[in-house]
Amino acid sequence: MSEDFLELVDTHAHLDMDSYDEDRLEVIERCKEGIFPNLPGKRETDLPFSCRMKAIICPGITLETSRNGIEVCRKSQILYPAVGIHPNYAKDVSDSEWNFIRELAGLPEVVGIGETGLDLYWDYAPLEKQIENLYKHLEIARSAQKPILIHCREAEKELLPILRDFCKWDPNQKGPALKGIIHSFSADPETALECIDLGFYISFSGSVSYTNKKFAPVWEAARIVPDDRLLLETDSPFLVPHPFRGKLERNEPLMSFFAAKRLAELRSVSLEEITRLTADNAFRLFELKGKNR
Repeated sequence: MSEDFLELVDTHAHLDMDSYDEDRLEVIERCKEGIFPNLPGKRETDLPFSCRMKAIICPGITLETSRNGIEVCRKSQILYPAVGIHPNYAKDVSDSEWNFIRELAGLPEVVGIGETGLDLYWDYAPLEKQIENLYKHLEIARSAQKPILIHCREAEKELLPILRDFCKWDPNQKGPALKGIIHSFSADPETALECIDLGFYISFSGSVSYTNKKFAPVWEAARIVPDDRLLLETDSPFLVPHPFRGKLERNEPLMSFFAAKRLAELRSVSLEEITRLTADNAFRLFELKGKNR
């Protein structure tokens, strides 16, 4: 790709969701070409036309979306699937569904396991079912030797003991037994550092750009994450970044530019450095080789 473009990697975008049913191919093409959606209040000369997507990871949240995500990714040179069941859907997962998830996890084109984790903000599934769901994903990820994508919302106290128990260092591998991402990180710097010690990468979404002071712990975490553990995402179609929050109906992967811009400001480095670091880290973690052109 041309050196005139900043190349971004979005490590978490749900492009299989029905939010994109009417224009999914157009959205993906815009990502490849660096064409932003219509951004309210921005003049054409203000828009960062010099960036485009190098790769996008598309996680599943149910068996159906995991299957659909694989099919969507097969049609694009920049999309890569992950498979899993979101904690909010953990209540009634059958044994046959788990068998299918394990089967999908073994496909060479699947680059990650998840989205899984714990969510105590919503009350869609009992905590014990979420924990059971998480452990199954951890076992699948370790067996498949693929990174796991962890969702954590208001559940850090419950999540960290599980990760400590499971993600022990493997002396034969000279590193942690499991690698993965704490996706759309929303906790404090201390939590970030503990997750890093356990072998995880920390991914920041549009929420790092929000100006409300309740996000100050996230800003501080973004400042202290080591260069080699920093990742970027959108969680599309959710978490539209500032200053478009409440003005756009959905997020898109190319909007990761605005999270990258905020990370550059918080870390006092150039935007070029942030995009390079986060893209290199994503390609290393997911072992992306690039699809045949």
